[in-house]
Amino acid sequence: MKIFRNYWVAWVIALLVAVGSVSFGVLTADADLLPVKSGKWVCDSADVLSEETEQAVAKYNDSFDQDYNAYVAVATVDNMKGWEPDDYAAKLFNKWKLYGNDFLLLLDVGGKQSYLYHGSNYTDFDHSAYLDSFVNPSFTVGDYDKAVIELMPGVATYLEQLHGTEGMTDSAVPEGEEAEGAASSADAGDTSKADAAAGSTDTGDASKADASGSADAAGKDNQNNQTKTETGAKKSKAWVVVLVLVILLALLFVVLEELDRSRYRSWYRRYGDEEDPDVEFRPVLPWHRPGSRWCERCVDRRSSGSRR
Repeated sequence: MKIFRNYWVAWVIALLVAVGSVSFGVLTADADLLPVKSGKWVCDSADVLSEETEQAVAKYNDSFDQDYNAYVAVATVDNMKGWEPDDYAAKLFNKWKLYGNDFLLLLDVGGKQSYLYHGSNYTDFDHSAYLDSFVNPSFTVGDYDKAVIELMPGVATYLEQLHGTEGMTDSAVPEGEEAEGAASSADAGDTSKADAAAGSTDTGDASKADASGSADAAGKDNQNNQTKTETGAKKSKAWVVVLVLVILLALLFVVLEELDRSRYRSWYRRYGDEEDPDVEFRPVLPWHRPGSRWCERCVDRRSSGSRR
């Protein structure tokens, strides 16, 4: 068609395709992310983790949450679908509603890449060192369960050192002989030792409560800040989508306008002088029907151009 011989029309169409591609990318970028859900901290998309490992991660997270207001989420994927690990981890971290106190272990099984993403509260955390020490020795040989499980004590030690606590709560201690032995020895002690132990326990509990309270406060502040950031990001994305749609509609209108103008002029050259033409002009845009002001302007412009 002659319309496509006009360079500006070709440029408009090219721009329309480019804007459409960008819009599609913006709208579907998050579709490649795993369908994670806050509160369920294991997403084994690659199906490489055992149920026992998932239960162990859940138990660790119960303790991390109680002691430090923190979580360690674990995700496995077959491939990254073209994403860079750090970009994917950052997007997934936000989608999972993880915050400044939290961690995300991402295992790309197909690409043989591991990534440990951490919240903004851990400014001195060396994720590469933790991957090399706890995750990669098992991950590189295909023992994914061990790679996940061995990271948890490492994170626990880091959090203990960071918060100055003596360890996780009793909920993280397996029931067994050590607990029973400790109880028996406490029963066998004299009254003075029991009082001293109680006083020491009270002091330890108070300091742990203070540390936990400060961690909770920091976590809540960070959650509020991140919530505001996410809200702002969503609003920005919504405006981007609206702007892209407006541009697309404007460009589409320009292309259809020119298409109808070219078609009408061609039709008018053949049938414009006939009172009852055999072929009726059917415009793409309904307000371009024969007899409309738009058609009159097209004819006037054509006549004006012919006289010149």
